[in-house]
Amino acid sequence: MHILLFSEIDPLYSEKNRLHWLLDSLKKHHRVTVVALRDYAKTQQKHTLGGVLVQYLNEEGVSPARVDQFPWMFTQRFHTLVDINTVDVIVSYNGLGFSALLSRVAKRHGIPFCYDLCDDLADLARNSIHVPQVLRPLAGAMARWYLRENVKAAQHLTVTTPLLLEHFALTPRAYSVIPNGYFWEEPSQAISLPAKVPGEVWIVFIGALREWVDFSWVLLDMVRWPAHWKLVIAGNEGDLMRIQSEAEKLGLTGGIHFLGHIPHSALPQLLSQSDVGIIPFRKNATTDMAVPLKLVEYFSCDLPVVATDMLATKAQFGETVHAIAYGDSWLVALEQALSDDTPTSALVQHLSWVELGQRFTEAIEATCS
Repeated sequence: MHILLFSEIDPLYSEKNRLHWLLDSLKKHHRVTVVALRDYAKTQQKHTLGGVLVQYLNEEGVSPARVDQFPWMFTQRFHTLVDINTVDVIVSYNGLGFSALLSRVAKRHGIPFCYDLCDDLADLARNSIHVPQVLRPLAGAMARWYLRENVKAAQHLTVTTPLLLEHFALTPRAYSVIPNGYFWEEPSQAISLPAKVPGEVWIVFIGALREWVDFSWVLLDMVRWPAHWKLVIAGNEGDLMRIQSEAEKLGLTGGIHFLGHIPHSALPQLLSQSDVGIIPFRKNATTDMAVPLKLVEYFSCDLPVVATDMLATKAQFGETVHAIAYGDSWLVALEQALSDDTPTSALVQHLSWVELGQRFTEAIEATCS
């Protein structure tokens, strides 16, 4: 079976995420072609997708937001990239404008169309760095309309949390809940980490430092932390330089390890030396609908977690996540987490990407049959 997957996320230059694990499952049994949007905000760390052909709709320097705002302008390029007559099913990963156009192409050619919804895409559009500030309210309204059009067109919808259905008042023809999971590959080599002094406490963050992450309130709170607590940040996509500048102004650089990009397969080495994982997200509609992949990865390594209070996260994991209201004290929440000896890996044993990816693949196959 030939699967055409359209992705708003750049699979070659994004930090490893849900898209990569779903592709890993699909490509085991099927031919997969990805048509994606080139994102100039992404890291330059390139992935190898092994057997998956990736084509870009937008040329270098063309904002991905432009594809969503004017999708019809890219139809000719799409047809030069893909022979639609060879495609058996179209899968849209978190798509909006061009995805809605593809759903009509699918209908015209009698091709099944499936839609994977992972985020509040309307709120993401309202806060996108790719959209001028004055146009963001309009971008949010358009994104909401496109999202609903995609769901109406889909023979099958997959979502990370059922709260997304309620949030957007969606009534799909058929749907599956496929939450985020974890999988640790064998590391190609050990990484060099800062030496951890006996008695030190490592408070770790892994992943992209994009617009939904806010370290400002963490840094302001750090001035009250015990001297043996160290903040460890592994990631370089997004606002790393701004965070480093804020830390320097507050005189905190001695208490922070900035590790930059770490290969995903090497993250267990870092997490095994850490004491608590944190998720300092902004409080908005995007984060309320999120169950971050990093949360499941922290839990898989038996780390307690302190995170911004998020509705979908609380719905899935309850009080096992130490939720912090936006602007409240990290010191108090971290002290509570450090005294928590709950074996968190037991909470995510059923969330292996091997199993979840297979469920996703079976949902796509069932739609075609």
